Amino acid sequence: MPYQIDRDKCLCCHNCALECPVGAIGFKGTGYQVDESVCIDCGHCAKVCNVAAPYQVGVPAPVPVPHEQKELEADIVVLGAGASGIVAAARAAQLSGRKVIVLEKAAKFGGSGWFAGFVVSAAGSKRVMPPMFAKAEEALKKGGVDPEIIKTAREKPGEFFQWFRQLDSRVDQLWVPIPGTNGNVSLGLKERVFFNKKCKDKAIGPGRSTSVMEQILVEHFDELGITLLTEHEAIAIEKDGSGAICGVMAQDPGGQVHIRCQAVICCTGGFANNEELLRQYAPQYYGPEGSEHTHRFAAPTNTGDVVRLGESVGAYLARDSFFANVFGPVHHPFSFCLFSFANQAEMVTVNLEGHRFLDESIFAGGAAKMYHQPRRIVWSILDHSTRQKLGERLSNGPDAPYLRDFEAEFDEEEALDTPLKKADTLEELADLCGIDREAFVDTIARYNEYCRKGEDDEFGKRPETLWPVEQAPFYAIYGKVACDGAFGGMLVNGKTEVYRADQTGVIPGLYAAGDNASGWALKSEEEGDHRLMATNECNWAIASGFTAAEQASAYLMILHR
Repeated sequence: MPYQIDRDKCLCCHNCALECPVGAIGFKGTGYQVDESVCIDCGHCAKVCNVAAPYQVGVPAPVPVPHEQKELEADIVVLGAGASGIVAAARAAQLSGRKVIVLEKAAKFGGSGWFAGFVVSAAGSKRVMPPMFAKAEEALKKGGVDPEIIKTAREKPGEFFQWFRQLDSRVDQLWVPIPGTNGNVSLGLKERVFFNKKCKDKAIGPGRSTSVMEQILVEHFDELGITLLTEHEAIAIEKDGSGAICGVMAQDPGGQVHIRCQAVICCTGGFANNEELLRQYAPQYYGPEGSEHTHRFAAPTNTGDVVRLGESVGAYLARDSFFANVFGPVHHPFSFCLFSFANQAEMVTVNLEGHRFLDESIFAGGAAKMYHQPRRIVWSILDHSTRQKLGERLSNGPDAPYLRDFEAEFDEEEALDTPLKKADTLEELADLCGIDREAFVDTIARYNEYCRKGEDDEFGKRPETLWPVEQAPFYAIYGKVACDGAFGGMLVNGKTEVYRADQTGVIPGLYAAGDNASGWALKSEEEGDHRLMATNECNWAIASGFTAAEQASAYLMILHR
């Protein structure tokens, strides 16, 4: 029987399409689809997918064998095998020398980290905080974020990396210096390894640094004495009479599994796939009826399990700081090359009514404004002259390996049904895109006048980025809204210890790390500014997982004196 792809699970990492031996997987609209007439039912797509998006049509799922409740024992139980959970498990096992069990409800480890990347400052380089996080620091402190959390978020990734490179000799071979701005040099992967090597999309893994880090650490699990149990979903966390952690109740396909333990590190991910929580805490995720769906970059297992788990153990859930990163315009899942073009300051961005609505010279400045555009679809407009000039610039820039074939990328996307439109007249281009023709032509004429006089009367776009749209053929690059995660859960301090519901103290033996921890970010009161974070999500996952491991190990040492 042929295979199909569950679009609700698919993150569009391209792996299955690039690895299909007969080329049966391609784009249909804004997602991947299997051509059943070409599919040879080999199942390779399902093997390479980390989130079980491909499935065989008409083949029922295996029926699990029921079993009586299992009883297991461990010193530390880690809930979730994404970036924070894998880091926490490996570090805790090595540091404490005690038994660690990792529970992962998916069939494969990896979580959202499988699709992400991280970099760390190279030794001896000038340490420069990315502007959005340096700018956010004052707001974080004013908003009551614990300075120790900010310190943990900023410093622990470097400590983790030094430990990581000592654990496995491959790290120094794979992570190489990458020059950045302001004299900063970072360590990162120059190219994909282990997985998805054919992929030309820099914006998503697998094969980027976080999935590689996860794979390397899991390869050390046996020697570290770590047991990884997939398809095991945590149901509740248990406390003893003194209020300290004493166990976890979980569910595998056949029944319940009870684990006695003395410490729990909760790393179950965010809530990007929980509609109820999204509508309550991140309503900007959903547009009016008929809007293009928001593309998720978070694993389908991110269903807000922390809410149930936190309530089960009497933890404080910091609901006022639950938030989601919804942004745009993005061109994913299509060409990273054209995404790069679409985000250049020289673009003219219009909505379906044919109107501009933002200053295109402000990178990523359109997210909040996109929420209010018809169907939340926009088009980035350029002419042949701009295409050639930008192509020359981009193909010789820092992302040249991904962009040097821009002419072929344009041709490939033009042949598809959605991502790129090309026409010899502006009127024809408007019709192809579903844009109001008269308003669009008027908008471009007005914009060209701004270019001639060097001043944008509507949005104040930087004069040097005012490039006219005059030379046929004309192009329009599709853009939509995306979400790379919804974050928040149990409130932690700088040691990743979890506060009790009354906030008078912490729960002994309970730690939270990664997307399901609150305290490292604030929910902004300003629409569109959803990144008031101490660092980015991936670095926080690593920093908090590493810290939680150290604190859980120290806690066990005290218990066993």
